[in-house]
Amino acid sequence: KEMFNRFLDVLSEKKAVVAGFLIGSHYTPEWEPELIRWIKEGNILANHTYSHLNSNEVSGEEYVKDIMKCDSVLHVIFEKAKRELNIPFTSDELVE
Repeated sequence: KEMFNRFLDVLSEKKAVVAGFLIGSHYTPEWEPELIRWIKEGNILANHTYSHLNSNEVSGEEYVKDIMKCDSVLHVIFEKAKRELNIPFTSDELVE
């Protein structure tokens, strides 16, 4: 977490905005403050599937289900960020 926050400090200092891709199975609630800061500072938090499946080794249906499972995790994070920071978006708007 210390390195992640230092990374965010550098991005902020340089006024850089980047995209980060969440692997849903790696998420734990203890990371919420950092992920909310990530969003608050204008960075993009995107879906990198739940299980980090290899799309060449699973069916399209299984891969899409894994994407949707990660969307459920992202939805929780975005809703918490929305409430905590009073930012004007919903995860439903981001999916559309």
